[in-house]
Amino acid sequence: MVIKRATACFLVLSILLAPCVSGLKRRVIRKQAVLPEDRGYNNAYESETLDSAILPVTTRGQRPLGVVIFTCCTGDQEKDSLLDSLLSLKKFIFEEHDYYPILLLNDGTITASDLAKYRRVMNPSLILEERMSLDVPAYLKYRMPPLRIPEHLFGRTVKERSLCRYRAGEFLRIGVLQSFDWFMLMEPGVRILDAFSFDPFVFMESEQLDYGYAASGFDAVETTAGLWDLTQEYFLHEDLPFAIPERVAHIASGSDYDRSTIYPAFEIAKMSALRSKLMYKFFSYIDWSGGFYSKGYCAPAVRQLQISGFLHPDRIHHFRTLPIQYGPFLSPPLGFTEEEVQRLRKKYSEKYGLVFGPDEHPLFAIAV
Repeated sequence: MVIKRATACFLVLSILLAPCVSGLKRRVIRKQAVLPEDRGYNNAYESETLDSAILPVTTRGQRPLGVVIFTCCTGDQEKDSLLDSLLSLKKFIFEEHDYYPILLLNDGTITASDLAKYRRVMNPSLILEERMSLDVPAYLKYRMPPLRIPEHLFGRTVKERSLCRYRAGEFLRIGVLQSFDWFMLMEPGVRILDAFSFDPFVFMESEQLDYGYAASGFDAVETTAGLWDLTQEYFLHEDLPFAIPERVAHIASGSDYDRSTIYPAFEIAKMSALRSKLMYKFFSYIDWSGGFYSKGYCAPAVRQLQISGFLHPDRIHHFRTLPIQYGPFLSPPLGFTEEEVQRLRKKYSEKYGLVFGPDEHPLFAIAV
């Protein structure tokens, strides 16, 4: 009799607790699904919806809805470089064509006094500010087996590698960007040296392009160790056609592809192209691998593979003739003849006092 009552009680408890156990299983399964080794990247796009906050934007006439984005800063020197970039942007694009909003993404390093200084040199209403987190994501910090994150890698701190990750794709999750159709991404230290003969946003829209860039040079193959294999793995995993080597050669204006990275002095892109599901899933795949922190992958390398893998070559434009200084380098016009290069070197060395150092690369100008 006691056994029958115990059995009956057990059956009643099983029925009552079934939904709870089922829910617990679902939570465990969901938790397991986001582990890197299980390729939880596949759910990243669907489960982590992009922010949908809308910022009211006023426009003059029918100009494109564009925004200039700076990600900043890892130190005081970079904040000073940002001011130089803003001044050159104002003089050679805005005053020549039209003014566009400027979004400063930072982790709190830009103070109220810094912001006031930037607003004094620009139209105050144009300067927008948004905070970003440069912490290592929790799903990488607590993954098993533990991810080894060196304090310094290729001269970059952990914070600087977080900034690389942010520039590679995380910034596209900012809700305010949904108010815009186009963005130009620049870094502090990029300085425009001469007037643009065209409005870059108008040019991209009128030519029906998705992505444009001005190259500033190439990085060593070592900084992308493992990224190429990871990319091939992703294309096989997603059953996608793999034509990246030919596409990369195309965007490099015919140079041989050696798995090194083209560093852009600036990028300009159609928001919908880079926020597409294909683009974001690829970024998530690379992100979940932990390579930004453990191997030092940089944003330009990931972007180069994104645009060459998912955009048609005819919708990619290389701004070959724009004179832009990026750190110590003058943007090299890939494909120029030696005579054309020498003419540019002479023009800007006289105009800005750039001193050309030893010709490790004949297109680079060393700014002193």
